[in-house]
Amino acid sequence: MKKEELCTSQFYLAKVIGQPTLQKIKIIRLLSNTATVELLEGGNYGVAKLSDIQPLTD
Repeated sequence: MKKEELCTSQFYLAKVIGQPTLQKIKIIRLLSNTATVELLEGGNYGVAKLSDIQPLTD
């Protein structure tokens, strides 16, 4: 997704660097090409490329 399409108050699915599968995340901080994210399962933090973030569909 593009930086303009992302919001820190919403949940997303993302391929977090170092994680083997898609993770449910909340964006903490947006940078130019990456985002600092909180993994909702476990409460850990990580980094995801903006291009690897997708909307969460329930």
